[in-house]
Parts: sequence; C-alpha cells; structure tokens
Amino acid sequence: MQKKNTSYETATGIIDFPLTNDYMFRAVLQNNQMVLKGLTASLLHLDPDTISSIEITNPIVLGESIDNKDFILDILLILNNSLILNLEMQISNEHN
Repeated sequence: MQKKNTSYETATGIIDFPLTNDYMFRAVLQNNQMVLKGLTASLLHLDPDTISSIEITNPIVLGESIDNKDFILDILLILNNSLILNLEMQISNEHN
C-alpha cells in the first residue's frame, strides 16, 4: 500500500477554513516567519528588513480543535526584543 503524500507544500483544493478563522490565522502566522514579518511590517508601515526579531509569545498547539473559540488574544508579539504588539483579526467592523 502506497502512503499518500499529505504535505501542505503540495496540497491542492479548497481550504474549508479561511484565514478569518482564528485558528487558521494563528496557525499560518506562527508557522511562517516570513508571513508574520510581512504582515507586521505592512501594518506598521515598516521595511521588513528593520524587523530583526519577531516572537509570538502565546502560540497555539497546532492540531487542536480548529473550531475552538476560547482564544482571548489572537497573537501577542515581541518585535525586535522590545516592542510588544497585539495582532487581533476582526472579520467584521465592530467600530472599536
């Protein structure tokens, strides 16, 4: 029996959970430093090269329930070992 390749690098098809899902948002950003750095630089109007370090201080355990809504804070970051940032993803305008 041949083992099926399930690598995300070669995966194709529809993803049932968009990045507006808390789990997917966190999973992608904590699993890919380039994406995390790019998003942070874009939001702060920084050159990505000015970000020497970026650390998620509240990572999730990948593989746990994708429907979990117990998350209070999406992503807490420490930028360049000094600046603390909170990235909160909103799917609708709550006017706050």
